[in-house]
Amino acid sequence: MATHTPQKGRISKELLRQLNLFLADRIGISFNESRLDELERGVLGAMQSFGQSNPENGVLWLMSQPLT
Repeated sequence: MATHTPQKGRISKELLRQLNLFLADRIGISFNESRLDELERGVLGAMQSFGQSNPENGVLWLMSQPLT
């Protein structure tokens, strides 16, 4: 399966879908497919606040952490 390379500073739709599943499983928050752009905006803002210059790496890091 080919992967889509996002534009610089963006998060791929596939990674957003994975993050959506992760959040739904861990904390019960889920976004409809039509609202993934809203999820991306929120994540991009959070990554900027954390000083993360590569948002996809930030998402991967987040998904590797135990959320409690």
